[in-house]
Amino acid sequence: MPCFDHMCPGFVQVSKSVGIGGRIEPVSTYNGDQYEITVTISKDPKTGNWWLAYGRDKKPLGYWPPSIFTYMNEKASACFWGGQVHGPTVQLHLPELGSGHWAATGPGKAAYVRSIKVINKDGQYFIPGTHNTFSGSTRPFCYDAGDIRFNDDGARLLYGGPGNCTK
Repeated sequence: MPCFDHMCPGFVQVSKSVGIGGRIEPVSTYNGDQYEITVTISKDPKTGNWWLAYGRDKKPLGYWPPSIFTYMNEKASACFWGGQVHGPTVQLHLPELGSGHWAATGPGKAAYVRSIKVINKDGQYFIPGTHNTFSGSTRPFCYDAGDIRFNDDGARLLYGGPGNCTK
């Protein structure tokens, strides 16, 4: 079974001050104030642990030990950004993603990830290339992802959707 978040068996949480998987506040408002968090995932070259860090100061939250991966011992071959819905009623009722509005509604309205960069083996950040990036949705009638845009700060992706669909 693919594993892609802090719920992976073997994830080790080291921070007691940040509840991983909890609600983040304050919450952005549609066409109003927007709030962001900074998240970094990087591999420790000495231990092989994949670290999750939070904030501009990169406060360590936890790590995935290399022993739980069969396909990422040396490096990652793909990176994914965006959103996911989950909860006790997700099997019966798919909830909104982000603000509940489609990516095409634009910045300040749809959910987004910005300043996307990848860290190479030398610890240097670089912007992913246009030739190997794409956007998509596993439930396009419920949620969507807009085109990936690039600038000097990195890549940006808008996404979201109303949920409440059965297709």
